[in-house]
Amino acid sequence: MKTFVLTSGFGDEVHITNYGARLMKWFTQVGGEQRNIILGHQNISDYLTDESYLGAIVGPYANRIKNARIDNVTEEYSAINLVNNEGPHQLHGGPTALSEQYWHVLSTTKNTLSLSCRLEDKFNGYPGPIHCVVTYKLQEMAKGDVSLLINIRVTSEKTTIAGPTTHPYFNLSGTSENVNKHSLQLHADTFTELDHSNIATGNIIEVNNTKTFNFKEKKTLGTKGETQKLDDNFIIQSLFNDHTVAHAVLSSPTNDIQLQVFSNYPCLQVYTGEHLSTPFIPHQGVCLEPQFAPNSPNQPNFTFELTTPDKPLNVTIEYRLVKAK
Repeated sequence: MKTFVLTSGFGDEVHITNYGARLMKWFTQVGGEQRNIILGHQNISDYLTDESYLGAIVGPYANRIKNARIDNVTEEYSAINLVNNEGPHQLHGGPTALSEQYWHVLSTTKNTLSLSCRLEDKFNGYPGPIHCVVTYKLQEMAKGDVSLLINIRVTSEKTTIAGPTTHPYFNLSGTSENVNKHSLQLHADTFTELDHSNIATGNIIEVNNTKTFNFKEKKTLGTKGETQKLDDNFIIQSLFNDHTVAHAVLSSPTNDIQLQVFSNYPCLQVYTGEHLSTPFIPHQGVCLEPQFAPNSPNQPNFTFELTTPDKPLNVTIEYRLVKAK
């Protein structure tokens, strides 16, 4: 297992391991002090038994696919049977998927790292072979702000299902407390309804009709001292190329640091870490995961694109830190 540290001229350090291409730490300057804003294990060997996908690239397809099966998605296959790992369903690509692979190092500089991973044909049921390359780039912005760009490119020798994402848990306070005093704003008018198994039903619901899911205006994640339990997919109304509108904005309790999320994915999963366990506590971090909607290959009304030999998947995710001035 190898580790790498990306640095900026503003004092940032982003720690990454080739095991699962995982983000382990992100130290940034806040008020003249170094603060780690990503949950990570103290001992690197603990990632080998981690069940929370801490900081990992997850996939080939992030989130859940109902009954680990895709029907009538292409003319080539009447069905694609995947390997289940959450009851009858598949989560984050199934067992020993991208999050549990040792990635090959392609290149590294002071502020960039490129890693690759190859999954053989029929790995967990996915047609392939599939080749995934992730590039991390830490870049300086104006007035001491910084940005972590994550580019994920997937190519395949056969038409396949792909939609990986990144899975860091953010705590902008850099503390062991839960995130219930953080505030969140989402550029989303709708979200995807879930059934009792957390599987998307295909129904798209207006956030205005709910109290739980309406983050169009900034509001705290906690109510009456408890963190709101979210593991839900929101449909985003902007594009990555429009950097004037963030898909999501997470703010620390004291508003001394803000995390802005941009992507060219059509959706964003918000997960408030309900199932985090020792050495962490539930709700100690929040995940903001750009993605295709869960179970999209089985839902014709969800935005989704197949990955083919002629049409690779190319997604960019940006986590931008804005400091109080």
